Amino acid sequence: ISTWNLDQGEQAALSYALSLVRGQEILVLCDERHARLACNALSLPVVGSVGLIVEAFRSGRVSLETASAALRDLPGVGRLHIKPALIEQVLDALAIHHQSRKDS
Repeated sequence: ISTWNLDQGEQAALSYALSLVRGQEILVLCDERHARLACNALSLPVVGSVGLIVEAFRSGRVSLETASAALRDLPGVGRLHIKPALIEQVLDALAIHHQSRKDS
């Protein structure tokens, strides 16, 4: 874990995830590039903030409006650096998904 230049919190989260018994459901939530690369190398499932919001919408846990507002707020939260174009692409995909659910 020390080879990926992770901060203490990321190291602790990955160490904890690795300590769990295989077969248990594990999902590491992180947005930092180095931590995501480490998760992939360690075969740990990982999702970022955008993916978490998308999954909450697709599973019906939050409305399109709530998901859209959360996505629009992301660039101003903490140290998360995300391109506005990516946010717009995800918003477009959510709108299409929402429309397809209404049409079915």
